[in-house]
Amino acid sequence: MARNQRIDLITLDMMLPDMTGMEVLRRLKTDPRTAEIPVVIVSVMQPKSLGNGLDVADQVTKPFALEKLMESVHGTLETSKRKQTVTTAG
Repeated sequence: MARNQRIDLITLDMMLPDMTGMEVLRRLKTDPRTAEIPVVIVSVMQPKSLGNGLDVADQVTKPFALEKLMESVHGTLETSKRKQTVTTAG
């Protein structure tokens, strides 16, 4: 779906039924069509290491207050919007 639709942001849990969240993240970030979509990890499990070159915009640990998630999403979208403005202007 991320390859075929305009997606502004992805929230990603690390514990998924069919594959790991790290595998989903790896696929997203290595595909040129989806690499620039900001990803916020929302999970009880935080990845052990993101030092593998996979860009994550933010991490929110479960359980969380709705305000924390909204703050993360809003901040990530604002940062993404600024990056796009700089990229298109430069």
